[in-house]
Amino acid sequence: MNQTPLTPPQLDELRDALKVALAELGGELESEREDARESVASRRDTGVQDRGEESFAGSIAAVDQAIIKQHEGERREVQAALARLEEGSFGECVGCGAAIGYQRLRAAPAASRCLHCQERAERS
Repeated sequence: MNQTPLTPPQLDELRDALKVALAELGGELESEREDARESVASRRDTGVQDRGEESFAGSIAAVDQAIIKQHEGERREVQAALARLEEGSFGECVGCGAAIGYQRLRAAPAASRCLHCQERAERS
């Protein structure tokens, strides 16, 4: 494993950014889940009038679930980044082992791949 070229102040900054992101995602997830529960309860209370309304309500529920699933994935990525930070491998690409640049980590603190490996992963 390559030692990360990040300085202690940079690591502290990125740790703080990850913790803020984790807290924000937790709040968003809680809010989105509550909105989804209220939407289901509202549909149940008012009753669906016809197939069009039923289809629309189903579409809204599917979008709600997709957003929740996406944010859950983002939360797992942030948690994994915090774990890598604690174990000392934060800032190393999981694909090639090269250092992930500080500027990339500032933009995306949960990044687990260098730019080259990320582009390759997105193409495949």
